[in-house]
Amino acid sequence: MSQLLKDRVPKIAEADLSEEACKAIAAANRAGEKLRARKRALGQKLVIWQDGKVVEVSP
Repeated sequence: MSQLLKDRVPKIAEADLSEEACKAIAAANRAGEKLRARKRALGQKLVIWQDGKVVEVSP
């Protein structure tokens, strides 16, 4: 999970999650990492929603 999201997402104990939820979270994390790697390779910025505004950040 990106550092930007880690500060906003409430913490849930991994033991409280189902196996399917753990797999879904892992898949979402892999997709995010692939996106950031692709943006970095192309020299593009990420566009995210932060503090009620659209913000461009370096990957």
